[in-house]
Amino acid sequence: MGAAQSATQNANSQHNAGPQHSSPSFAAGPVPSTSSATVLRRQQHLRTHTMPANGAGGQYPNYGPRNGSAALLPGYPGARLASQPPSRTVMCPRCQALLMVPPGAPRFQCFNCYAILAVPGNDTGRRQRAGEILQWERNHSNERFVRRVGPDNRLRWVRVLSKDDQEAMREHEQSRAELAAVDLEAQLRELPTKELKHRLHLLGIDLPVSCIEKDDVVRMLANSAAQLEQLPVQELKSRLEAMGMDTGGCLEKRELLHRMQYIAVSGVGGRGFVRVVKSDGALSFVDAMDFSMDACFPNIGVTAADLKDAAGLPFDQKVGWFRSMLQRLRTPWEQGHVSCTVRRANLLEDSFACFARLSADDMRRIFRFQFAGEPAQDAGGVAREWFELVSIALFNVDMGLWEYGAVDNLAYKINASAEVANDNAAAYFYFAGRLLGKALFDSQQVAPHLVLPYYKHMLAWPIMLRDLEYVDATVHRSLEQVLELEDPSMLCLDFTAGRTVFGTQVQEELKPGGENMEVTRENRAEYAELVLRHLVFSTVEGPLGRLLRGFYDVIPPPLLAVFDPRELELLLCGMPDIDVADWQRHTHYRGEYESRRDTHRVIRWFWEALGEFNHEQRARLLQFATGTSRVPVQGFKALQGSDGNIKLFTIEGCTTGLLPRAHTCFNRLELPQYASKDDLKKYVRIAIEAESSGFGQE
Repeated sequence: MGAAQSATQNANSQHNAGPQHSSPSFAAGPVPSTSSATVLRRQQHLRTHTMPANGAGGQYPNYGPRNGSAALLPGYPGARLASQPPSRTVMCPRCQALLMVPPGAPRFQCFNCYAILAVPGNDTGRRQRAGEILQWERNHSNERFVRRVGPDNRLRWVRVLSKDDQEAMREHEQSRAELAAVDLEAQLRELPTKELKHRLHLLGIDLPVSCIEKDDVVRMLANSAAQLEQLPVQELKSRLEAMGMDTGGCLEKRELLHRMQYIAVSGVGGRGFVRVVKSDGALSFVDAMDFSMDACFPNIGVTAADLKDAAGLPFDQKVGWFRSMLQRLRTPWEQGHVSCTVRRANLLEDSFACFARLSADDMRRIFRFQFAGEPAQDAGGVAREWFELVSIALFNVDMGLWEYGAVDNLAYKINASAEVANDNAAAYFYFAGRLLGKALFDSQQVAPHLVLPYYKHMLAWPIMLRDLEYVDATVHRSLEQVLELEDPSMLCLDFTAGRTVFGTQVQEELKPGGENMEVTRENRAEYAELVLRHLVFSTVEGPLGRLLRGFYDVIPPPLLAVFDPRELELLLCGMPDIDVADWQRHTHYRGEYESRRDTHRVIRWFWEALGEFNHEQRARLLQFATGTSRVPVQGFKALQGSDGNIKLFTIEGCTTGLLPRAHTCFNRLELPQYASKDDLKKYVRIAIEAESSGFGQE
């Protein structure tokens, strides 16, 4: 057994057994395997490399032999420490190697990837700390947009680096891949001109008036590194921080430039699109960067600052604030109220007729519901029953208005053929919007859950390509393959999309002349965006517009800005009653956890942590892993996948990253092997609470 292999196994055995020292706990990560030649090179490097200690002029080898006997450093073959070992163990944020901090050093160099790292607690930067892990992440969410309030008191979306972006950036920095200018230009030429200009804007580079042609913009972006290199360190940090990056771990200019180069090459995630409700009720679909909405609601004295403060509150306090604002909008009883009497045999028709004769102002009056022939007084119980029964009847797929989403049959999406299937579809979707709005206004709950993109539509959140998974999982997977193929032209695709209308296949052009336009490397990004727009917007534009117009008759859009889509689902559908024991009984395990199942210490910690979570946290975890907070009536044994078949909740081991990952179509959660229960709880909470309402700093 070689020295490198022996040392790596030594480090891994310590990881599997948990921390064996008195230093604070740390999240484990993979220790890179190392060849003997690389070991010798690193040993030579460590013997010769010097750097200032404590900012003074004295020099000392970074991890070279010190006076006295030495101990072997875990994860690094041959490096030895002083007889008084450091009391802290940290992890390199780039390569995740386990490191011991040299005594008294404000900064030191990673033996594995040579990154220069600041010692936690010794720097005054804005780096976010998680235990003893050196991090540069600020945005733990996988959302790529945050809202910012401009000087005109309007909310706008700004693209930032998601955790997926940061993982990709970390891999890029590890590889240090340098692209030749001609290769980079060829890669950039595939992108739409608007995306190229956006990347220049992200980098803080102004586009000259003379740059008219796309090739000019491509060349400017490809050669942006030379221009950025002239900037001072502080300016580079400011530009990165504006994108959601914490630069506290970057101590050298070259580190900052590497990240800027990554953004030029790879961008920041994908583009997002937001629906715009026009004054006449019509809809349009615009780039998220072009969207804005009023952040004030002067009718009740709500300012942009109020929204931003409320968005940062815990969920229960946020709900309390929201309901207090709605109370200001409610018409007092003595100024008029609404009586709604319905027959059980004609529940939906009578309820529809009752709402149809009301104005938008009437929807904010106090309602009293009564079932004909039943003397019960509505003290709350009748209203609860009415909202549940009417919502179930209205969302029945036999009505032709709705159909099941792509993830399972627990959430609904608009039927693209609704206006053909139901002659009164337009009025019913307007009624559905008012019903959902009134339920939210009166703190009532409805039974049906919607697929995630519809909650995003209600909140004016950006829709991205990954949201297509909830609408059509098959098309989503196909588009991912198109974007990954070296030569997509071999698929013989054109700019059309097909859908089935009552058994008949209909082909529709995604753009004028699309039937005669082939999908190639150069235009595949545009093709993917057009398919996204087609499926989540164009095919349901009419019904979606009426649904939103009815919803906003009751709820002012600015007040919704404090919530994220998952929170809106919990508000409308209620907190599920989750039986943790039933969840555990009907869980499968894969990978590292398959053999030991719930006897594995990480799995044991997971179920213990879930038992300690409150109702909201359990619901958020269920949403995160399955796409909805709804539990089947038969319990977790009846969870379904995107194909309609039973697909039980599954936990799979993973060896990369610190945050859990979810595959909602398969009800699968990828769970890293944490070193402690505290670490597991911390990172699971970060993952499930990540999709915050996203107010960024100006």
